[in-house]
Formats: sequence, C-alpha cells, structure tokens
Amino acid sequence: MGQRWLYTHVQPDLDAAASVWAMRTFVDRSFDVRFVPASWDGAELREEDVAVDLDCGIKGTRPNGSPGSAFRALMEEYATKEDRSALWWLIEYVELQDTHGAVVRRLTPEGTDGRTIGILTGACLNNVLLAQKRQFDTDIEWIDYAHPIFDSLLDEGRSRARAQLEADRAVWYGEHVALLLESDEPTTAGVLFGRGAHIVVCSDGPNLRAVRRHDQHFRLDQDAITAILPEEERDTWFLHPAGFLVAHGTKKSPANIPSKLSPTLLAQAMQRLLS
Repeated sequence: MGQRWLYTHVQPDLDAAASVWAMRTFVDRSFDVRFVPASWDGAELREEDVAVDLDCGIKGTRPNGSPGSAFRALMEEYATKEDRSALWWLIEYVELQDTHGAVVRRLTPEGTDGRTIGILTGACLNNVLLAQKRQFDTDIEWIDYAHPIFDSLLDEGRSRARAQLEADRAVWYGEHVALLLESDEPTTAGVLFGRGAHIVVCSDGPNLRAVRRHDQHFRLDQDAITAILPEEERDTWFLHPAGFLVAHGTKKSPANIPSKLSPTLLAQAMQRLLS
C-alpha cells in the first residue's frame, strides 16, 4: 500500500488534534495529514485514506443521537480496553469540549466566581494547547507538537493502571499502614491512600520512605520513629519540616546504599504510631 492520507479540517481544534494522534498511534503511525475546509465533500478521499472530525469522515455520535467527538469514536474503535481506561478522563474531556465548549464552566458548580473559572480555564489542557498555536506557522507543526503531549498522557495513564496492580501487592499493618516493597510507579502511594492508608511505607532500590496522607495532620518525625533510625545513618535520613515524610533516599535525592532499617520494622513502628 502506498502513502495513506489522513484528512482533518484546517485550523484544527482539540478534537481534531487528538483524533489525528489516535489514528497515528493506534492505526498507522505513517499517516500524512492533509488539512481541508470543514465543508469538504471528500471527493479526493481514496479507499485507503481516512477523514476525521469532518462531515465526510469519522465523527462521533452520542448515545442520544446528537453529535459527539471524533476522538471518542476512534478510541472506541481502535484503542484497547486498557488504553481507553488509561485515557478515560481525556476521552471525556475532549467530548465535553467538542460538544459543549468551556469544559470548566460545564463542570464547576453554578455560581462559581469568575476569577476561579478564569484560573481553571486558563490552565486547562485545551487552552494550553491552543495557546501553543501562536508559536507555529502551520497546522501540521502544531499537530506534531501535540503528539508527544498525548503520548505522555497515555504513558501516565498506563502507569496509573500499573500502580493499581502494585497496590494489590501491599502488606497491611492494621487498617491504615501499607507496606510496598520495590515500588516502581510514582502514583502507587496515592492508590493506597485511596484504599484507606494513612501512612504508606515503600522501598525502591536503596530508597526507603514513609509518607503520610495529605489530609492527616499527625507528624511522622515523632520520637518513637526517630528512635528506631540506625545511629550511624542519622545524617542520611530526611525528616521533612512539615512532618509528612521520613525518608532514607528519595526520587529527588537517591540513597547510595540501602538503610540497615528494614521496611518491615519501619511499617510496624508506623502502625504503633497510629495505635
């Protein structure tokens, strides 16, 4: 098969950009993109070509029959169930933006003050991406710029899914202390907090740390905890001034060698702290 063309409309919006990314990611990375007016009749469309977010091509339809985003339609057609789950929030976001516009106004409670809406709107994905258009001379430059962003969102979503599996391996001490050995995913502690942990103890390589859930207000650097830290390692342990973290090595400042304090003993001490 020769070169395949992927058509979308000129001055692409979020739905068009996400749809092009979805086709290139889940169907054929080699698609070349052509931009046509939104009213294009598809006369030049060959059998091997695809049109997205155009009336003559793939557009989404909501359950009630009203128009929906092309991105949702493409994800449902070509992405795996796991990847749809990884990007569920982006699918919903693009759908709301495409069908209603002003996602933030749609999701915030009635009566939310204008300053709050302005802050949330200014920092939202749609506005950030559209603001970048000013940096490019052509539509394809902007589309290509957006691709790594969507790639990263997919990677992050897949990481969250792996974090759920990691959390299943945690050992619990009482109802509110979870111990996870050899954690690789950055969001696993958050998953465990969502499952009821008040403190998560985890290790990755030589790093060992205990972290408190953000809505709890007791301190982890209490005497009962500092007393169990090996004397010769006192200078290598970081006690956060706010009291929510006790760590021998972190992602930002990795430890060179493992602590002599075992993760199990640290978890048991944290459980006693809550007793």
